[in-house]
Amino acid sequence: VLVSFASANFAAPAFAQSANDDPTTKQARARFQEGVDYFDKKQYDNARASFLQAYALKKHPAVLLNLAQSCLKAGHALEASKYFQQFLRDSSQITPAQRSDAETGLADARTKIGRIDVSAPQGAEIGVDKEERVGVAPLSEPLEVDAGTHSIRVKRPDGTIDTQSVTVTAGQRLAVRSGPEKAAEPAVAAPP
Repeated sequence: VLVSFASANFAAPAFAQSANDDPTTKQARARFQEGVDYFDKKQYDNARASFLQAYALKKHPAVLLNLAQSCLKAGHALEASKYFQQFLRDSSQITPAQRSDAETGLADARTKIGRIDVSAPQGAEIGVDKEERVGVAPLSEPLEVDAGTHSIRVKRPDGTIDTQSVTVTAGQRLAVRSGPEKAAEPAVAAPP
C-alpha cells in the first residue's frame, strides 16, 4: 500500500519544485525521493534512514508518514508508533485516506510493542529503564516500550523511590501501581 501511496501521493506534492527552492529544501527533496526509491526496493532500513534525514531538514507531514511506515516495515515498531502518533497529532491538513493509513499503521505497530499504564501519586516522576524521567503522574497515555523486561522507576514528591521490574509481551497492556499496594497486572486489552 505504501509503495504506491508514497510515490504517487507524496513524491510530487510533498516537495513540489519551485524556482526559489533553498538548498535545504533541495536536500530534503533528494533524501525524500531516495527514501521512496529504497521503499520501492523493499530496503526499509535504508528508506527509514533517508526519511529521517529528509525530516531533519524539512518537517513535512508527508515525510513523517513515510518515515513511520518505513520504521514499521523495518521492524522498529516502537519508533513507528511514535511517528504515527506525531503525524496524527501535528498534521492539520490530512486527508481521510492519510488518517486511515496512519491509524491502521499505529494499530499494527501497537500489536508489536508493549504498553504500561503507570498509576502513581500526583506529581511523581516516572522513569523507564535508563531514562530517568519520561513523564510526571498522572500520565495521560500508557508508556510504550519494546516487548521484554523493563524497570519502572517512580520518584514520589516526598523523595521516596519505588522501582519495579515488569515484563510485557507484544500487544500487551500492563497496569503498574506504585504505592503501598503496588502490583503489576495485565490491563484489560483495549480494542485496536
